[in-house]
Amino acid sequence: MRRHLLNVMEVKDYTYKEIAKKVNCSQGTIFKFLDGQKIEVELVLDIVKLLAPEKEEEFMVQYCKEIDKPKHIKVAMEYCSTHHYFDGLKELINKSNSYSNKELNQWSFIYDTHLKWKSGSINSNEMYNAIICSDSKNVELHLFKQIMQMYHFYELKKFDLVEQIYNLAKLKSDELEDGYIKSSYQARMYQMYSHISLRVLNIPLQARKYAFKIIDSDVGISYTAFAYHVIALSYFNDSQLKMNHYANVSIKYFNEAYSEKVVHDIHLRFDKLNMIMSNNLNNEFERDNDDALDLYLEGIQSNDQYLLLESLSRFTNNKDRFLAQLPEQALLDMGIKTSLVKSMVNNI
Repeated sequence: MRRHLLNVMEVKDYTYKEIAKKVNCSQGTIFKFLDGQKIEVELVLDIVKLLAPEKEEEFMVQYCKEIDKPKHIKVAMEYCSTHHYFDGLKELINKSNSYSNKELNQWSFIYDTHLKWKSGSINSNEMYNAIICSDSKNVELHLFKQIMQMYHFYELKKFDLVEQIYNLAKLKSDELEDGYIKSSYQARMYQMYSHISLRVLNIPLQARKYAFKIIDSDVGISYTAFAYHVIALSYFNDSQLKMNHYANVSIKYFNEAYSEKVVHDIHLRFDKLNMIMSNNLNNEFERDNDDALDLYLEGIQSNDQYLLLESLSRFTNNKDRFLAQLPEQALLDMGIKTSLVKSMVNNI
């Protein structure tokens, strides 16, 4: 890693002074790192992004394995977590548990609990109970526990509780010193809140605002992919051109971070949304009988109010006020009783 970065410096004619200025640290810190010594994870990330962005994941995973100072390990755990490098995260958790450092042990417990939930070893309720019972006075760690509570209620579709915790956690996150932990934790919160803003609250402009914040934070490809996906969806009904532009950008990032099936499903989703925006509602499409949007399209094609009611019911059960507008309007146009339709939507 260091040899490669030194070669890039030579090829691009970078001086230590120039790099130090760009990443906001001393020349001595740059020299120490390139000479083989360990420095803050955030600084290494900035240096790698500057000199070899195409090798970020490879080099950062390598560096995360090197570090041994507790204050660096917690940042490395967050990096591995947000970049889905779970093997590396497990190594860091095991390393943390070998230290007689109470605060670091608390960090490792929380990240281990989060990892077990992500891998399916424990369910959301077990994760929630574990973190509620854990104790910590560290502000950053307390904030991460709040974020995990948000994940719990998000999974249960209790979005009102997610929003309540978000409002408290956002104030706490603003108090943190600038750095990777702050940016990453805020990106986690913005990811959930951008989805809630769009699908539950039906406020596309607000969803876009938080999605662009995720992109600006630059904490990981999966977060960037999600953010562009939200932005693309937010233009549904407003601009087909912009929707497709941002959809293509999101798919480019999804290709780098997710399986072919995930990318295929996203393509299909936008194909169907384009059918609706282009008013080509009689086109053939790949059907999924469990999908509320597919039920809507089938209901439109067959002029079947029962399919549209089922579509509306599924959208409302998923708390999706944004797309529930489709079957809602179709049913109203058919003359279905307004009070019935509105009562279903208002239950979101």
